[in-house]
Amino acid sequence: MSSVDYIALATMIVGCSLPLIVAFYFSRRYRSADDWLIGGRRIPWYVAAGTQYATAVGGGVLVAHVGIGYAWGWSDLTYIGLVCLGLVVLAILAPVLRREKFTTIPDILVHLIRQEDKLVRALGAILAAVVPFGWMGTQIAAFGKLFSGVTGLDMRLVALIGTVISLLYVLPAGLLSVAWTDFIFATLMLATSLTIAGYAVAMAGGWEGITAKVPAELWGPQGFVAVGLTTVGLWAVSIFLGTVTNQLYYLRIHGAKDEKAARWGVLGCIPPILMAGLYAVLLGLSIKAMNPGFTVAQREMAAGWFLTQIPYALMLVFLIFGPITIITTLDSSIHSVVANITRDIYVAILKPGASDREVVRVSRILSVILTALVYGLAIYWPEVLGWLVVTYGISAATLAAPIFIGYPLTKTKYYTMINRYSTIASIIAGAVATYIMYIRRDPIYSGWGVLASAATLLIVGLITMRKGSK
Repeated sequence: MSSVDYIALATMIVGCSLPLIVAFYFSRRYRSADDWLIGGRRIPWYVAAGTQYATAVGGGVLVAHVGIGYAWGWSDLTYIGLVCLGLVVLAILAPVLRREKFTTIPDILVHLIRQEDKLVRALGAILAAVVPFGWMGTQIAAFGKLFSGVTGLDMRLVALIGTVISLLYVLPAGLLSVAWTDFIFATLMLATSLTIAGYAVAMAGGWEGITAKVPAELWGPQGFVAVGLTTVGLWAVSIFLGTVTNQLYYLRIHGAKDEKAARWGVLGCIPPILMAGLYAVLLGLSIKAMNPGFTVAQREMAAGWFLTQIPYALMLVFLIFGPITIITTLDSSIHSVVANITRDIYVAILKPGASDREVVRVSRILSVILTALVYGLAIYWPEVLGWLVVTYGISAATLAAPIFIGYPLTKTKYYTMINRYSTIASIIAGAVATYIMYIRRDPIYSGWGVLASAATLLIVGLITMRKGSK
């Protein structure tokens, strides 16, 4: 292991600890379990937009997306564009979601089948937690990969430092503290990322230097599909449908103070997310121009290498921006997973009469346990992009059909097709098909899961219409 840079280490810890002041301030303002889970439904639109942006732009952008930019150029904006397309869909639906006063995705599922059902709620809770669970692994792995080189510490220890600090964000007041810390530091994240990207382009000799040294298929129009049409197809299913079923975004929609705030909270985060994608592409192409030696398999090392090449002062600035970027996503992910388990399993199934104090206590205990579990998994499998795509695919394959086919059908005379039998069968079919095609290494495994889920929903729905109606 290289020698420890104590100045860099101290800068990283102090920088990403600054938002704790905000978190502990809001710990004095939360009044109920509703505050901890969904911010008391009083988050203004600009805070909602800031926290949606900060949640979406984390370690994935700093490591995995820079790696995509390095290996496949503009293809990263294709990925980001699919995320934003999913957010547009959520913005359209946001007023309806907020009006119904849902809290989690399982609330939507039991609403569609018109009855409280413990199995539907439990399945929905587990699968809605898949994406934020995967995001937890993504952020922990990214934190360790990105900052181990510049601090001189082992990747596992650096990841542990980031994990502990993120927990301290969540524990005081749940979504209330998470949302406001995300909002306050979102501006810093955006400004610093643009500065870093601009400096990287200058180091590479400007755009002319990049185009002279990087293959044209990466920086030209063909760069948008340089990753390959098959992978773009996988992204179109996994990333788009995974976004529209992502519990992290739903919690912020449900926590908005009104329907207008819910919609603008989603729309307002799209421009900065696109700018984050531009940052990843420009930084990736700039690194490619300066050091083309990384293989496709090594692409996630590119961002860490870049940190060792920039002036020390700028690197220290990045050690403030980078950790905050990752931690704002990690704390949101921790909160989302815990909200699902607490709200939809502990309260709805195991202990319906739990007091607010019990709910918050259990939420905090689960936050620690689950974070420790994911830390271990992330150290075992530190593949950042892998965590993202696989978990997006599972979410899309199991939840997209019951929600986005189920909702329109409930507005027709065939509404009884959406019942507990068709919903449970649809979820299971999507999960099984995705698993089978994944182990067979099918490149669009989640697409088969979506098809299986949709077909099963309709077939079982037709068979059980009368039973559902009765």
